[in-house]
Amino acid sequence: MLLFPSRVNGTSTTTSATGSSLSPRDSGSSTMGKVLAHTTLPRMAGNHLLFVLTVPMTIIFLMAASMKIGANWMMIMGFDGYGYPVAFLFFIGYAELFGAISLWVRRWALLGAMGLSVILLGASLTHITNNDPINLAGMAYAMTPVMLLITFYHWRAARQEADTTAD
Repeated sequence: MLLFPSRVNGTSTTTSATGSSLSPRDSGSSTMGKVLAHTTLPRMAGNHLLFVLTVPMTIIFLMAASMKIGANWMMIMGFDGYGYPVAFLFFIGYAELFGAISLWVRRWALLGAMGLSVILLGASLTHITNNDPINLAGMAYAMTPVMLLITFYHWRAARQEADTTAD
Protein backbone atom coordinates (compact mmCIF):
# COMPACT_ATOMS: atom_id res chain seq x y z
CA MET A 1 0.00 0.00 0.00
CA LEU A 2 1.48 3.33 -1.04
CA LEU A 3 1.06 6.16 1.44
CA PHE A 4 1.17 9.86 0.67
CA PRO A 5 1.51 12.36 3.55
CA SER A 6 -0.67 15.48 3.26
CA ARG A 7 -2.14 18.27 5.36
CA VAL A 8 -5.87 18.97 5.25
CA ASN A 9 -7.42 21.84 7.24
CA GLY A 10 -4.34 22.01 9.46
CA THR A 11 -4.58 18.30 10.33
CA SER A 12 -1.91 15.84 9.25
CA THR A 13 -3.30 12.91 7.33
CA THR A 14 -1.89 10.12 5.27
CA THR A 15 -3.68 9.22 2.08
CA SER A 16 -3.37 5.74 0.64
CA ALA A 17 -3.05 5.07 -3.07
CA THR A 18 -6.74 4.11 -3.10
CA GLY A 19 -7.66 7.57 -1.81
CA SER A 20 -8.70 6.66 1.73
CA SER A 21 -7.53 9.10 4.37
CA LEU A 22 -5.78 7.89 7.52
CA SER A 23 -5.58 10.53 10.24
CA PRO A 24 -3.36 9.93 13.29
CA ARG A 25 -6.23 11.08 15.51
CA ASP A 26 -8.71 8.59 14.08
CA SER A 27 -9.48 5.83 16.53
CA GLY A 28 -11.17 3.72 13.88
CA SER A 29 -10.75 0.02 13.57
CA SER A 30 -8.23 0.39 10.74
CA THR A 31 -5.05 -1.42 11.69
CA MET A 32 -3.07 0.73 9.28
CA GLY A 33 -4.48 3.87 10.90
CA LYS A 34 -3.40 2.66 14.33
CA VAL A 35 0.09 1.84 13.08
CA LEU A 36 0.48 5.20 11.34
CA ALA A 37 -0.52 7.01 14.52
CA HIS A 38 2.70 5.75 16.12
CA THR A 39 5.02 6.65 13.23
CA THR A 40 6.52 9.96 12.25
CA LEU A 41 4.73 10.00 8.87
CA PRO A 42 1.93 12.29 10.11
CA ARG A 43 4.60 14.61 11.54
CA MET A 44 6.38 14.61 8.18
CA ALA A 45 3.16 15.39 6.30
CA GLY A 46 3.57 19.12 6.78
CA ASN A 47 7.29 19.12 6.13
CA HIS A 48 8.44 17.34 2.99
CA LEU A 49 12.04 18.40 3.61
CA LEU A 50 12.09 16.32 6.79
CA PHE A 51 10.91 13.28 4.82
CA VAL A 52 13.43 13.87 2.02
CA LEU A 53 16.29 14.16 4.53
CA THR A 54 15.22 11.28 6.79
CA VAL A 55 15.00 8.63 4.05
CA PRO A 56 18.65 8.82 2.88
CA MET A 57 19.93 9.28 6.44
CA THR A 58 18.09 6.12 7.48
CA ILE A 59 19.53 4.18 4.54
CA ILE A 60 23.07 5.43 5.21
CA PHE A 61 22.88 4.61 8.93
CA LEU A 62 21.44 1.15 8.26
CA MET A 63 24.30 0.41 5.84
CA ALA A 64 26.92 1.75 8.26
CA ALA A 65 25.39 -0.22 11.14
CA SER A 66 25.44 -3.44 9.13
CA MET A 67 29.13 -2.97 8.36
CA LYS A 68 29.95 -2.35 12.02
CA ILE A 69 27.75 -5.12 13.45
CA GLY A 70 28.99 -7.50 10.74
CA ALA A 71 32.58 -6.83 11.88
CA ASN A 72 33.77 -5.60 8.49
CA TRP A 73 37.56 -5.76 8.56
CA MET A 74 37.89 -2.20 7.23
CA MET A 75 35.75 -0.92 10.10
CA ILE A 76 37.76 -2.91 12.64
CA MET A 77 41.04 -1.56 11.23
CA GLY A 78 39.66 1.99 11.19
CA PHE A 79 38.47 1.90 14.81
CA ASP A 80 41.72 0.23 15.88
CA GLY A 81 43.72 2.90 14.06
CA TYR A 82 41.90 5.61 16.03
CA GLY A 83 42.59 3.76 19.27
CA TYR A 84 39.01 2.64 19.91
CA PRO A 85 38.31 -0.90 21.15
CA VAL A 86 36.34 -3.35 19.02
CA ALA A 87 33.54 -3.34 21.61
CA PHE A 88 33.03 0.36 20.86
CA LEU A 89 32.62 -0.54 17.17
CA PHE A 90 29.73 -2.86 18.04
CA PHE A 91 28.21 -0.32 20.43
CA ILE A 92 28.22 2.36 17.71
CA GLY A 93 26.84 -0.14 15.18
CA TYR A 94 23.87 -1.07 17.37
CA ALA A 95 23.32 2.59 18.32
CA GLU A 96 23.19 3.48 14.61
CA LEU A 97 20.77 0.62 13.93
CA PHE A 98 18.37 1.59 16.71
CA GLY A 99 18.77 5.28 15.90
CA ALA A 100 17.89 4.76 12.23
CA ILE A 101 14.80 2.75 13.16
CA SER A 102 13.75 5.24 15.83
CA LEU A 103 13.62 8.09 13.30
CA TRP A 104 10.36 6.52 12.10
CA VAL A 105 8.76 5.92 15.52
CA ARG A 106 7.07 9.04 16.86
CA ARG A 107 7.80 8.37 20.54
CA TRP A 108 11.52 7.70 19.92
CA ALA A 109 12.28 10.03 16.99
CA LEU A 110 13.74 12.85 19.07
CA LEU A 111 15.88 10.54 21.19
CA GLY A 112 17.12 8.65 18.13
CA ALA A 113 17.93 11.85 16.25
CA MET A 114 19.82 13.19 19.26
CA GLY A 115 21.80 9.95 19.58
CA LEU A 116 22.70 9.91 15.89
CA SER A 117 23.75 13.57 16.13
CA VAL A 118 26.09 12.72 19.01
CA ILE A 119 27.56 9.83 17.00
CA LEU A 120 28.15 12.10 14.00
CA LEU A 121 29.67 14.87 16.12
CA GLY A 122 32.00 12.28 17.67
CA ALA A 123 32.93 10.92 14.25
CA SER A 124 33.62 14.43 12.94
CA LEU A 125 35.78 15.27 15.96
CA THR A 126 37.68 12.00 15.55
CA HIS A 127 38.40 12.83 11.91
CA ILE A 128 39.43 16.40 12.78
CA THR A 129 41.81 15.36 15.58
CA ASN A 130 43.43 12.75 13.31
CA ASN A 131 43.76 15.16 10.35
CA ASP A 132 41.98 12.70 8.07
CA PRO A 133 41.66 13.60 4.38
CA ILE A 134 38.27 14.68 3.08
CA ASN A 135 37.69 11.36 1.29
CA LEU A 136 37.61 9.66 4.72
CA ALA A 137 35.90 12.40 6.72
CA GLY A 138 33.61 14.00 4.14
CA MET A 139 30.60 11.80 4.85
CA ALA A 140 30.64 12.59 8.58
CA TYR A 141 31.11 16.30 7.85
CA ALA A 142 28.18 16.35 5.40
CA MET A 143 25.83 14.24 7.53
CA THR A 144 26.33 16.16 10.79
CA PRO A 145 24.44 19.36 9.87
CA VAL A 146 21.69 17.33 8.19
CA MET A 147 21.22 15.21 11.32
CA LEU A 148 21.25 18.31 13.52
CA LEU A 149 18.49 19.78 11.32
CA ILE A 150 16.44 16.59 11.67
CA THR A 151 17.01 16.67 15.45
CA PHE A 152 15.89 20.29 15.65
CA TYR A 153 12.74 19.53 13.69
CA HIS A 154 11.80 16.57 15.91
CA TRP A 155 12.52 18.65 19.03
CA ARG A 156 10.28 21.45 17.76
CA ALA A 157 7.51 19.02 16.77
CA ALA A 158 7.70 17.25 20.15
CA ARG A 159 7.41 20.62 21.92
CA GLN A 160 4.40 21.58 19.83
CA GLU A 161 2.73 18.23 20.55
CA ALA A 162 3.41 18.65 24.27
CA ASP A 163 1.95 22.17 24.20
CA THR A 164 -1.22 21.01 22.43
CA THR A 165 -1.76 18.13 24.87
CA ALA A 166 -1.20 20.45 27.85
CA ASP A 167 -3.99 22.79 26.70
